[in-house]
Amino acid sequence: MTHFTGDWAEDSERMYTILEGVDFFKNGRTGGIMRGSQFRDARSMLWGASWRYPCREYPRIEGTNLYHTKCRARNPHLEGIFNEFLKLHFNSFPYTQVQLNKNFVIPKHKDPTNVGESILVGFGKYTGGEINIEYEDEEGLEPITKTYDIRRNGGVIFNGALHQHYVSPFELPDGTNRYSLVFFKSMYNKKTKK
Repeated sequence: MTHFTGDWAEDSERMYTILEGVDFFKNGRTGGIMRGSQFRDARSMLWGASWRYPCREYPRIEGTNLYHTKCRARNPHLEGIFNEFLKLHFNSFPYTQVQLNKNFVIPKHKDPTNVGESILVGFGKYTGGEINIEYEDEEGLEPITKTYDIRRNGGVIFNGALHQHYVSPFELPDGTNRYSLVFFKSMYNKKTKK
């Protein structure tokens, strides 16, 4: 099944439409972060695998102590969509997990369980919402913050385990949403395939 064309602008619109059809449910792990969010419907959920207890009601991944996440169990069709998108735009970037975000202003953090680089892409007609990544200056004294629009062709590729990062506040036109996807490899998925 073909969802995308290979044209970045058109494929971004198509991915936006696909994400509009996904049920973004509340996820308990983001509860503390969500307090103070500027959007009541802000959500962040993991598509992939986890060892966490609540996931034990979903299928176990053979040969591991990992289980599908609720998002993956409810949305198995997303794997083909993600693979097609990555094949066309990122030379089939190898990933084990995808963080799906809707209207989510994420505070400054690192991702200590990520392995290597991540790809961050954004979709929607919002204003603001850039990713801010802190890098060390040449003397290692003060961090240098670089700001990127994640909707640009090629998204943003960086190592979230090494660099603090956060999302700038953003504005949404009425009736629209800001979506982002983070494709990454997790240290917990060393024995698993996607």
